[in-house]
Amino acid sequence: MIYHMLAHAENLIERALLVRATSILDLLAVGWRPGYDELDAARHIEQWTLLPRGEGRPYYLIGVAWSLPVKRQVTVSAVLAIDRVAHWARVWDEWIAIGDQIDGALPFDAGEVQQAGYEWLLAELWRHE
Repeated sequence: MIYHMLAHAENLIERALLVRATSILDLLAVGWRPGYDELDAARHIEQWTLLPRGEGRPYYLIGVAWSLPVKRQVTVSAVLAIDRVAHWARVWDEWIAIGDQIDGALPFDAGEVQQAGYEWLLAELWRHE
């Protein structure tokens, strides 16, 4: 009984996070952009690249992540939106400040990254109904 209740609560939390991420992509689609408040405490990723998505999957951001207190680690996250010029990315549950891409990184289209992220979120929402 308790396991069932915990699983149900986890599903509700996951769905709420997916709805929030979808709402953020909706805001980005109409021109809103993250500002200082969203990016001030964000993890910082350097020497990053995007890995192409598989069918029905988002792109993946991989790079060296820095966070406070000073900690460094390699990270891989599903990326929903990215702006190289403004130095930010949105992964499904947080904003990330991005630095320089690694040399030889594959080219990508930011609009395609966002569309792939949106399609993935919708599929995940349907799965969590």
